[in-house]
Amino acid sequence: MLKAMLSNFLLILITACGDSGDKVAQLQLSDEVNLEVRDSTFLIKEGGMNFQITLPAHILVHGAPTMKFNAASGHYEIQDATERLWLQFFFDERPWTEVLEHVNQNTLFRIEWVENKDNQAIWNRYLPDGTFFDQMFVSILNSSTQRITVASSPEGEFSVDDIQKMLSIVSTIKLLS
Repeated sequence: MLKAMLSNFLLILITACGDSGDKVAQLQLSDEVNLEVRDSTFLIKEGGMNFQITLPAHILVHGAPTMKFNAASGHYEIQDATERLWLQFFFDERPWTEVLEHVNQNTLFRIEWVENKDNQAIWNRYLPDGTFFDQMFVSILNSSTQRITVASSPEGEFSVDDIQKMLSIVSTIKLLS
């Protein structure tokens, strides 16, 4: 595979209009990041969040992803055109056990834990008749200056493969000061 060693930075301003007026999102590549040639790295600085995320080229083939901050919910969302990638980012100071308990309190689905380790959990959702519905995840990312929770959107419906792709993307996130 071709790898590109990027140095310095590329800054592109993308202006989008949202409910609360004009917003500017910055796209910036870090000083030294190994990327596939067609991957794209975005710098998110909105809603108090400050992080860098890399989206693989195959996510972008159907068009630019929707990236927006929802002031009402306090969530930043990244969603691709096919809705197979739909990440939510938010601040959540609850202890990890309370995050998991919230998942268990789902009254529509039966929850089966696939993985549950410090700061990351994956679970399957089953309909009341026992039919597999989809898979979801939640991860907590920590740095010295911020704690961000990232999760698959509860509004989406994701396969096991979709979740693995999203977790791969989550592994590229770098929290910034």
